Amino acid sequence: MTRVAIAFREVLVACVDGAQRQAVLVVSVWLALTAGLGYYAATSFRIQASDLDLISAELPFQRTYLEFRRVMPRLTNTMVVVVRGETPDLAEDAAARLVTRMRSETELFRFVDQPGSGAFFDRHGLLYLDKEELAELIDRLATVQPFLGELAIDPSLRGFFDILRLAIDAADEDSLPEENLAEVLDVTAATIEAETAGRFRQFSWHRLLTGDTIDGDANTRVILAQLHLEDADIRPAQFAIERVRALSRALSLDAAHGVRVSLTGGQVVDDEEFVSATSGAGLAAVISFVLVSVLVALGFGSVRLIACVLFTLLCGLVWSTALGLLVVGHFNLISVAFAVLFIGLGVDFGIHFSLRYGEELRLGRTGAPAFRGTAAGVGGALVLCAVSTAIGFYAFAPTHFVGLAELGVIAGNGMFVTLFANLTLLPALLALARPRPREPRYWTRAMLGLQHIVERRRKTIVLSALALGVGGLALLPQARFDLDPLNLKDPETESMRTLRELHAETDQPFYTIGILVTDLSSATALASRLEALEVVDAAVTLASYVPDDQDAKLELIDQAALMLWPVLEGAEPAGAASAEDNRAAIAALRRALDALPPSAAGADLTNSARRLRDAFTAFDASGSATDERLDAIESRLLSGLAGRLDKLRLALSAKPISVRDLPEEIRGRMVASDGRARIEVLPKEDLRDYQALRRFVSDVRGIAPDATDDPVAVVEAGRAVTRAVIQATATALVLIVALLLIRLRSVADTAIVMLPLALAGIFTAAATVLLDIPFNFANVIVLPLILGLGLDNGIHLVLRHEAAQATGAHVLATSTPRAVLLSALTTICSFGSLSLSPHVGTASMGILLTLAVSFTLLSTLVVLPALLMRRQRTANL
Repeated sequence: MTRVAIAFREVLVACVDGAQRQAVLVVSVWLALTAGLGYYAATSFRIQASDLDLISAELPFQRTYLEFRRVMPRLTNTMVVVVRGETPDLAEDAAARLVTRMRSETELFRFVDQPGSGAFFDRHGLLYLDKEELAELIDRLATVQPFLGELAIDPSLRGFFDILRLAIDAADEDSLPEENLAEVLDVTAATIEAETAGRFRQFSWHRLLTGDTIDGDANTRVILAQLHLEDADIRPAQFAIERVRALSRALSLDAAHGVRVSLTGGQVVDDEEFVSATSGAGLAAVISFVLVSVLVALGFGSVRLIACVLFTLLCGLVWSTALGLLVVGHFNLISVAFAVLFIGLGVDFGIHFSLRYGEELRLGRTGAPAFRGTAAGVGGALVLCAVSTAIGFYAFAPTHFVGLAELGVIAGNGMFVTLFANLTLLPALLALARPRPREPRYWTRAMLGLQHIVERRRKTIVLSALALGVGGLALLPQARFDLDPLNLKDPETESMRTLRELHAETDQPFYTIGILVTDLSSATALASRLEALEVVDAAVTLASYVPDDQDAKLELIDQAALMLWPVLEGAEPAGAASAEDNRAAIAALRRALDALPPSAAGADLTNSARRLRDAFTAFDASGSATDERLDAIESRLLSGLAGRLDKLRLALSAKPISVRDLPEEIRGRMVASDGRARIEVLPKEDLRDYQALRRFVSDVRGIAPDATDDPVAVVEAGRAVTRAVIQATATALVLIVALLLIRLRSVADTAIVMLPLALAGIFTAAATVLLDIPFNFANVIVLPLILGLGLDNGIHLVLRHEAAQATGAHVLATSTPRAVLLSALTTICSFGSLSLSPHVGTASMGILLTLAVSFTLLSTLVVLPALLMRRQRTANL
C-alpha cells in the first residue's frame, strides 16, 4: 500500500472515529440540516414534463424546431378536445355549445377553433366536396325533398307521423324510395325503443339528409384550443384541462345524453405524463423502501442496526434531492426516478459498512476499535464505489441528452452525499444505538455452499461464462432502439387512448413535417416537388384551402337552392299540434303499418315496418304513453331538424372564395407570424414504424433541408441519444479502467475485474433481444451505469480478496460476499419497483436495470471469484 493510500485510509478512520466520538453532536447537526433541506426540497420541487426539454436546445435541429414553434404560435401549447356523439347531430351541437363556452374563458384559452366547422365552413363547406360527391349529395336532397317539404309545414310529432303514414300508403307508387323509407322507419323505431327502455337516443337528420355522401367521421368533432400557460406552474395545463371537463359536465355532454368528450393534444399528453411519471415514481419509491427494509431486516438480524441504516438512507435522500434542485433547478420525466435509484444504490453503502462493523464486533472488538477497524477495512472500498458509480452517472453530463445528463448530475452528486452520510451519520447512530448484530445461519450456509461450488467448478464456470458471452455477442446486432416518445407514454391515459381513436377514425397521421418558405408562390412550387416523392401523401399550403372547380360546384349549389327553396324559405307553418293530435297521428300510422301489403314492399321495408309496429306496441305496454313521454319522443325525433335546415340554408348560399377570404383559424396555421408560408407534409406510410419515419424525414429533407416539426425532432433526437450513449459509455469505460489501474496497479487484476462487467453488459443487451425490450430514451442509462454498478461489487471482492490472502482466508468466507449479495438484492428490489410504474419509459428503465444488476450479481459472485481462484492457483504454480 502506498503512502498516499495509507494517508487516505487514516483520514477515513479519523472521520469515522470522530463521528462516533461526537455522536450526539453529529446526529443533531444532521437532523437540523435534514429538516431545513427537506423544507427547501418540498417548497422548490418542480418537474419539466415536456419531451422537448430532454434534448439540448443548442443542437441545430432543436434551434430550427424552436424557431418554427416561435413563429407558428397557433400550433403550440395546444389542447385537442374530441367530441363524439351517437349521431352527427349530437356531436355537432355539443361541439358548438362547448366552443361557445370555451371562448368565454379568455383567461385560459388564447383561441378556440373547430376545424372544418364554424361560420366559414358552414357557408362554404359544400365547395370542399368533390364535384361527384356534391352531385350525389344534391341527388339525395332531391329524393328527400318532398318529405322535408311536408315536415317544414308541420314540424311536430303529428306532422312527422302523418308523413310516414302517407309514404307507407304510397309505398307502391315510388313517392319515396323504399330504401330511404325503410331507413326512416328503422331509426324512428330505434328512437321509440330507447325511450321505452329509458335510454337516450336521438334521430339524426344529418344522416337522413346526407346519407353516406359526406363526413365519414361525422360522429366526431374536433376542437383546437391554445392555452395560456405559466412556466412557473408544475402542471401549467392543469386548470384548463379541469375547466373543459367541468364545462362538459355543466352542459350535460355525457353518455347519458349521447355524447362523449375526451381530451388529447400536446399539453394534455404532457400533463398526464407528468401525473403518470410522478405517481409511478412515488409508488415505486414507497415499494422500494419497503422491500429494501425487509431485505435489510433479513440480512442484519438486528432491529437497531436496521433502523440506523434506513434512517441514514432517508437523510441522504433528502439531502440529495435538495442538492439536485439547488444545482439543476428541477427534475424531468427521467430524473424523477432518482429517488428509487438512490434507495437502491445508497443502501449498499450502509450494508457494507454495517456488516463489516458486525464482523468487527464478532471478532471481539467493541467501541472505538470496532469503528476504526470498520473504516480501515471498508472505507477505501466505499470511496472507490462512490467514485465509480458517480462516473457512470456523470458520464452523461457533457452530452446533449439533457434528460439523462440532469439525472446523471443529481444521482452522481447523490453518491457522494450517501458516502458522506455513511462515514458520519451512520457511525454516530451506531455509537448511540449500540446494536448487537448476529449473522443469520442461512446466510452462512448460502455462502459456504457458493464457496464450495466455485472452488470445485471454477474452470467450468469461467469457460461457460465465456461461451455465453460469445453467444450474447452474436445477438447484439439485433438490439434495437425505440426512439418514438409516444411509445414511452402510459397507453391507458385518456390522452393516449383519444389520440389512437382519433387516428383510427379520421385517418390523420400522428406526425407531419412543417416547412417555412418566403411566400405562398414558393410554397406552392415546393409542395409540388414534395408531392412527387413516394413517401409523401400530400403537401398542404394555404392555397390548398381554396376549393377547385368552384364555378361548376356553385352551379350545382344554385340548382339545389332553387329546388329546396319551398322547404327552406317558402313553407307556411301549420298550427301547433295538441297531445290529442299526436295520438291520432300515431293511431293512423299504426293502421297504415298494419295494412302494408307484403306485395307492395320489399323485405327491408317490411321488416322496418314490423319493427316500428312492435316498438309502438312495447311503448303502450310499458305504460309510458303519457303526454310527457310523447313530448320526449317528439324532442328525440325532431329537435335536431331546425338546426340542420338552418345549416343547409347557409350552405346553399355559398359564394366564390380566394386565399384572401380564408379565415384566421386557417391562416394562423399556415402563415407564420413573420409572414412566411408553411407547408404541411403528410406521410403516406404509418410513421409509428420507425424505419418509415426515417425514410419520410430523409426524403423530405433531401428536397427541403430546413424541414422540421415532430418527425424531424424524433429522428434527430434519436441520433442525439445514440451519440450520447456511445459518448457516455466510452467516457465511463475509460475513467473506470483508469481508476482501477490506479488502485490495483495491475493490468491483469484490472482485466479480471472488467471481464465480469463486460459479461454483465453483454448479457443485458442480449436479454433485450430475447425479451423484446427495446432501448429507449429512459432505459439507455443502463449501459454506462452498469460499469459503475458492477465495479462496486468487484472492488469490494477484489480488495477483500487481497486482505484475505494475508490470513489464508477465503474471500467467500468473509462478510463481503454477503454484503455484495444483500446489496445486489436490495438494488434489484428497488429498481424492480420501477417496473410497476404506468409510465412505459420508467417501467422499462426498472426492468432493464433489474436485469443488469442481476447479471452483475451473477458475474461478481460466481465468475469473478472463479477468475480470482484461477489466477491465484496459476500464481502459486
